[in-house]
Amino acid sequence: MKASVITIFDNNNYGSMLQTYATQTLFSKYGVETEFVDYIRPHMTDEAKIEQRLQSSKYKNPFFLWLIRLQKQRTLNAEKKVLRAFLSENVRLSPLTYHSFEELYQNPPDADFYCTGSDQTWNSFWNQGVDRSFFLDFAPEGKPRIALSSSMGKTEMSDGEKDEMVQLWNRYQYITVREKSAEELLRSNGIEAHTILDPTLLLTKNEWEKLASPRMVLEPYILVYKLHKGHKNVDFDDYVDCVKKVTGMKVVKLCFQKQDRGHADKDFVLPKVVDFLSLIRYATIVISDSFHATSFSINLHTNFEVILPDAFTTRIENILEITDLKKSIVQSMNQAAESKDINYDEVEKRLNEARKLSIQEVEKALHKAGVKGIAV
Repeated sequence: MKASVITIFDNNNYGSMLQTYATQTLFSKYGVETEFVDYIRPHMTDEAKIEQRLQSSKYKNPFFLWLIRLQKQRTLNAEKKVLRAFLSENVRLSPLTYHSFEELYQNPPDADFYCTGSDQTWNSFWNQGVDRSFFLDFAPEGKPRIALSSSMGKTEMSDGEKDEMVQLWNRYQYITVREKSAEELLRSNGIEAHTILDPTLLLTKNEWEKLASPRMVLEPYILVYKLHKGHKNVDFDDYVDCVKKVTGMKVVKLCFQKQDRGHADKDFVLPKVVDFLSLIRYATIVISDSFHATSFSINLHTNFEVILPDAFTTRIENILEITDLKKSIVQSMNQAAESKDINYDEVEKRLNEARKLSIQEVEKALHKAGVKGIAV
């Protein structure tokens, strides 16, 4: 049985790559052959990203704009060399690359059922409106449609998008979402939905450890992974400095570009995806504003703290509530002096229970999609 899954991986980050890998691994356990739609949103093509960078530049001199364009293209090439390569080596992509909903609608991938994958596929802010591709509106009539741990990243819809989204959701046979707030929002609009874990958390610690590369930093270290500019409660860099001062450990920073280096004792610029896992696995403590850095810290039993970004925090707060780890949210600079050790025996019990319930929902979704041999 073949599934066509559409998810987000044109934003070139580690979490997107790993949740894609996790979805394929999960489906394979049920004998499902998975092919991911190689979909690049119109505003996420290389040219669109370069244009956005040029528009935001304070420089207007043609020569400087040419340099900015050159630098941005080199950055994009480097990202794809590392992150896209992981996809190419580890997951099956559709033969065609699609750049719009119209292209998908006119020539959809062939499959037995269609699935909206994880990540913020239904976030109309990041998608610059309701992207019907992520609602499977391209799928042929009569083919089952399900959603696997899909996310909105917000708690309300605008009046202008509500009717359209509800109409599209009504065409699904089964919907699972990643946040309780998303489930509540869908149910308040007459759509049945069920909250499950992110696909990365549906794989076990042992499964991820097998994929991770060997230890890269021999001494104890603080791993810093910062994706956002604005944060709630505290200044991100100042807090890292305080933890470093209290613990005496060196700061290792994981960053995407050379210009992001600094404010650390050691930088890893665009390490391989397997190295991303290794850096989290062997860190003494992780300090991040990233959902996937948080979820992998939990899954790999690494001490961590979260500095919440200014927006779209529901998915982070949800997994911390499930695992009873909301105390790991940094509320003030005073926390830098507090103990970071997490009792992972208790966390693992809660995580295993949530994983068990999530797998049951996944099996119900696959049953609705027509996958044989699943007792629900």
